[in-house]
Amino acid sequence: MRKVTLLCNALAVLASVGTALSQGLSTINGAIADSSGALVAGAKITVTEVDTGLPRETVSSSEGLYVLSSLRPTRYALTVESPGFRRFTASGITLQANDTTTINVTPPDSPRRLQRDALRIDSDPVIFEAHVRSSGH
Repeated sequence: MRKVTLLCNALAVLASVGTALSQGLSTINGAIADSSGALVAGAKITVTEVDTGLPRETVSSSEGLYVLSSLRPTRYALTVESPGFRRFTASGITLQANDTTTINVTPPDSPRRLQRDALRIDSDPVIFEAHVRSSGH
């Protein structure tokens, strides 16, 4: 009986530690689209903690969507890379505990892509929008 009690106590402690560790973490999500509005699959998205240099990476889905979760509340830089586009970087992204931040990005076309598509003229090189939702905790 004592072994069962010790096992139950150990499981309760582990469960509470796991819950405590998951609290306060944040998420960045969004969509990657080209200048025509078509969603871009396979784009590499990297968020880097400014203070530590620690990167986290993901790739946009076949629908052009991405999610980076379990991020510590701190300052980040976001980079998007995809063939046919110039590298896009956004800095000054600050996450608070329990934030969900949506960052939709339209990376600028590369000069090679613009040469291939001679009929398209882009006067706006980058479209960047961000929305932050906090749970209020």
